[in-house]
Amino acid sequence: MAELDSSVFETEIGKSIHLRASQFEQEAPNIVEAVKRKGHSHRALFFLDQYGWSDVSFASVRSIFANLKNPEVILTFSVDSLIDYFRAEVSNTRGGRAAEITNEFAKSLVAIKTEQGARYVIQNFLYKHVTAKTGAEFYTPFFIRSADNHRLLVTSSFKA
Repeated sequence: MAELDSSVFETEIGKSIHLRASQFEQEAPNIVEAVKRKGHSHRALFFLDQYGWSDVSFASVRSIFANLKNPEVILTFSVDSLIDYFRAEVSNTRGGRAAEITNEFAKSLVAIKTEQGARYVIQNFLYKHVTAKTGAEFYTPFFIRSADNHRLLVTSSFKA
């Protein structure tokens, strides 16, 4: 909040910038309804910049796409980290349930993890999984490599 208060956008707080102090999962239906009240085009950008991949369920993203005409969802997560720590039991975790990862899907990814070129294959399986489970018609991956970190951060733009 301090960043916004000291920025050029300070005067927009409460007008075009609306802050919510709660979990996205709780606010998503209210946000979708607010977008719908703004007009018929339903143009909206959702920046879902997660610390992990478990904070926003695919059901919420699916609901955004189902209820708005022109939404775009930008979802950020570390693919390298996800691949490194991915294991068969992930389907039983909060993140696995939020991302709708089944035991079979998890086991199939773990089975190929050690093969040459597996990262590329797993990334593609994950992208196909995300688009299929969220209802996104298109996706555009953006890869960001930090100079301080050897991991790859992926920001993907999904559009209904």
